[in-house]
Amino acid sequence: MVRPGRVTLGSAMLATIILGVTLFGIAWANSSEQRCFNGHEGPVLSVAFSPDGRTALSAGWDMTVRLWDVESLQELRCFHGHNGPVSGVAFSPDGRFVVSGSWDQTLRLWAVDSGRELRCFRGHGDLVKGIAISPDGRRALSCSWDRTVRLWDLGSGQEVRRLEGHTDKVTKVIFSLDGLHALSASPDQTMRLWDLQSGRVLRRLEGHTAIVYCIAISANGSQAVSGSLDKTIRLWNLETGKELRQIEGHAESANGVAFLPDQRRLLTASLDKTVRLWDLENGRQLQCFRGHTRWVPALAVSPDGRQALSGSYDGCVRVWPLPE
Repeated sequence: MVRPGRVTLGSAMLATIILGVTLFGIAWANSSEQRCFNGHEGPVLSVAFSPDGRTALSAGWDMTVRLWDVESLQELRCFHGHNGPVSGVAFSPDGRFVVSGSWDQTLRLWAVDSGRELRCFRGHGDLVKGIAISPDGRRALSCSWDRTVRLWDLGSGQEVRRLEGHTDKVTKVIFSLDGLHALSASPDQTMRLWDLQSGRVLRRLEGHTAIVYCIAISANGSQAVSGSLDKTIRLWNLETGKELRQIEGHAESANGVAFLPDQRRLLTASLDKTVRLWDLENGRQLQCFRGHTRWVPALAVSPDGRQALSGSYDGCVRVWPLPE
């Protein structure tokens, strides 16, 4: 377990930190954001990079999904159609389509080039909290406060499978890298690994002592990471279900997690208004990004690992440069 130590600072050291200089191997306090996208009216709940990293999606309480250019921060398109806050958004692997999930209990499929809604998926009995698109772009997963995870065929719009087993709402769901399995998280304090062919639970990952808000799977598929209301980030072996490491440092719940492509570092976002970069080998904090003025529930890392996006209740999406 990694715990922040208590350090007494003199005025000279404090001035150094305020200027944003690395101290004790950690970049502190004023790791200021490069740029900010301010297109939303209200909290931002989800963000995603396009496969080429040139554009991004953001979604939020204003019931819209917005496509924008990462370099210029110009809004390129706004997708209207949901009747409630949009809590999840993702690009298809080829970048041609977008899937969104909403508190209006639906998923929607959109064409990126025209902004046209192609299909609406109905079936959930409560708000949709998270969505994911399969690696082959043919299917989508959704999770809901109705305690289910559902697998959808994007071509036909049909529900393919319903995964039931969580004893509370489901807050997040993602595909495995081969598209054969799903990992879900819940306020029941567990994560569950599912076989999508049979619908069977293969493994339960247990250890958190409060709601599990966010999960991610490493690029090689062998590890998962989770963030929770218990303020911890936990690293897991997906093959065995064993907890490998517990990281502490956030002052509030961890609501976003993302592996960097090198698989050696992890980015997290929290209700403590910060985004933090960690060394996975030893659990040490490498950098703390400050700038948001309210909770940060949304996080994404660019495909090349050079930039990150964070979406906040302050209505901003911030673009952060990441160290190599």
